[in-house]
Amino acid sequence: MKNIFLVLLFLPIFLSANFQDKLTKEEKDWLNNQKIISVGAMDNWAPISFVDYKNQAIGMGASTVELLNKKLDNKLQISSGNWNTIYEKTKNGELNAILDIRPIKEREEFFYFLKPYLQIPPVIVSKKEQKPFLSLDDLNGKIVALEENIGTIIDLQKNYPNIIIKTFQNTTLALDAVSRGLADAYIGYREVVNYKIKEKLLNNLKIDAVDLSRKPTIATFGVSKKYPLLFSILEKAMDEITVLEWNDIKTK
Repeated sequence: MKNIFLVLLFLPIFLSANFQDKLTKEEKDWLNNQKIISVGAMDNWAPISFVDYKNQAIGMGASTVELLNKKLDNKLQISSGNWNTIYEKTKNGELNAILDIRPIKEREEFFYFLKPYLQIPPVIVSKKEQKPFLSLDDLNGKIVALEENIGTIIDLQKNYPNIIIKTFQNTTLALDAVSRGLADAYIGYREVVNYKIKEKLLNNLKIDAVDLSRKPTIATFGVSKKYPLLFSILEKAMDEITVLEWNDIKTK
């Protein structure tokens, strides 16, 4: 029993040491000089990234950081907030990295992107009394509620300029706007929408259709362009996560 305890106690150290053997001297020096590595995560995007009643980060994003921390001496520290705040802070280098970012061309000037870890279909949401919107074409001339600074805004402005966009600080507020008749529809991600409708008792909302005009949205880690060594370190760390570990995260 004592031997098992010792193995469990020192296992994280062994894992970290083994991983650091794969880093270059420059990467090791950079990592050793960091007290913490700050990672922005949404505080209101359940069940993907959110906070509990103690304001502690939970969800798939937090579980991913937990796995990476086994290899990085627990240096990754989540900073939770609304999307617009954490996006701008990471873009400016105030935060080192950001979770659940969509890797689109317009962001490549500011972010390095790791390989995607999440793929979810976008859906159209409206009030139950509303005739269903079956495609984005049906939303021409309508008001669509979206979160600030998300990639969907760029897509709609480029491809559906007749859709009127109204932005909100987070998903809950955007869905609430549709519920209260301040917007005609919301476009977002199925798992998040289903969770929010149940959690916030938005019983007058329904999912009309999957948005087939776009591919399922992928999300990943974004690293500020100010930290190229962190990007290469995280790339190597992400490659160490096994299929079984990813499956465990997705089924939690």
